[in-house]
Amino acid sequence: MRIPSLFLALWIFCLAAGHAPALAAGPEDLTYLTEDYFPFNYERDGKLQGLSVDLLKEAWKRMGVAEQPIQLLPWARAYDIVQTEPNTVLFAMARNDSRETLFRWAGPISQARFVLTGLRHRHLQVRDIEELRNYSVGTVIKDISDLLLDPYKDRIQVEPVTSMEYNLKKLVAGRIDLISYEEGAMHRYLIRHGFSPSDFETVFVLTDMDVYYAFHKDTDPALVERFQKALDEIRASLLYQQILDRHLD
Repeated sequence: MRIPSLFLALWIFCLAAGHAPALAAGPEDLTYLTEDYFPFNYERDGKLQGLSVDLLKEAWKRMGVAEQPIQLLPWARAYDIVQTEPNTVLFAMARNDSRETLFRWAGPISQARFVLTGLRHRHLQVRDIEELRNYSVGTVIKDISDLLLDPYKDRIQVEPVTSMEYNLKKLVAGRIDLISYEEGAMHRYLIRHGFSPSDFETVFVLTDMDVYYAFHKDTDPALVERFQKALDEIRASLLYQQILDRHLD
């Protein structure tokens, strides 16, 4: 029996739609991903906290949504997921030109300064990025501090690893010369792990940029706009400064 072409077309369309990922209807339909990046987002005593976590919780509250689960993952894995799996959001992510069209964005959460940090007693001097060819630089895989060095990796020794903890061990042991990371986060990371920040110094500033919540690019723009509206309300209130003071002092 021959199936009419219109019926066949409708059948194929329905079959495809049944296997296509649905756009999220609301904030509760998203999967939230983050990394251990103190003080923006980190785990302590089994609880996720930090500047971006507190800001997200307040945004949920303003949208009338209960607190949602947040998955703590290595950055490289989370970064791949948010690019390939619909209805995912990753934070906190630095927003730059190379990433602009890969995601939808809500924010900013705050501004960040990405720098190269070295041991103070070595008195390293880097006047421009070309001088980095004399040094080895530790980065976290696919972190913005790693991506910022992409154009120079043909002439700079960049050593990406999975965690800042490993970078710090290598720096102290003399196995790398510098670490590429966010300046404030580096300062607090050192304190958190029992080091004196006075033993380290910023050798070179790579750039300043804002960090955001990054949504899979197919996320409904209206949903992202709900987040943006909630974040704008928070940033215009005294609460935002209180959240900053809580984590950045």
